Amino acid sequence: MAARSIVLEQTDLSDLSEHTGYHIRRAHTYFTRVFSVYGKRFNLRSQQATILALTDKNPGIAPTCIADANDIKRSLVAKLVSDLETRGLITTRSSKTDRRRKGLHITAKGRAFLRRVMETFATELDPLLTRNLTNGEKTTLIKLLTKIYQD
Repeated sequence: MAARSIVLEQTDLSDLSEHTGYHIRRAHTYFTRVFSVYGKRFNLRSQQATILALTDKNPGIAPTCIADANDIKRSLVAKLVSDLETRGLITTRSSKTDRRRKGLHITAKGRAFLRRVMETFATELDPLLTRNLTNGEKTTLIKLLTKIYQD
């Protein structure tokens, strides 16, 4: 890790250091690298964690709602949902009022799995991602990031 710091200290980043996009990309790259460790542990993609959490809190939610609310391609959501169904973590059911509408429901196995995942994220992943921030800075970061992606 020290070699990486030396290289960065010797690299002139002045043209990039004032660009928000550069820092967002660097933060995203760091998140992706850190998350991959936990993703492998649970055989889970970050979008799948989102699908599970939203399905748990919103029984019957439509996959299209998840896609639209999280800016994920609908075709990718369909693939991720299919994988979660194959693993027995969620089920897809037709709406009682409109048989054409499909809703997602978390299974008991899925709820237990989600509980383990979220506990690990809260105790291991999140502290690693925010290790250099105070609690106040973390709160501010979340508010600022939300402002960036909200319309």
